[in-house]
Amino acid sequence: MGPFAAQFPVPNGEAKSCTLIQVQAGAKVRVFDSSFGSPQENCAEITVLSYVEDRCIPSFSDAIADGEVELRVHNSNGALGPITRIEMQSG
Repeated sequence: MGPFAAQFPVPNGEAKSCTLIQVQAGAKVRVFDSSFGSPQENCAEITVLSYVEDRCIPSFSDAIADGEVELRVHNSNGALGPITRIEMQSG
């Protein structure tokens, strides 16, 4: 995967869930438990498979695979910790 279009630190230091609003198919969101966003760190990656009007992702720790989104968890260094960085790529 190429570089992500937008990268953000998480305000208040920790995200536990997110809501996708009006997101086009092909968009990707990565969340990291490290502020550096290194591919070697623990992360979760959300891939939007079809247009999302309004969808809550209640946790970054559990995989999701349905016709709308896919969430994959990558645990390189143990369990995914508090989310401190978000990267987004449009579809």
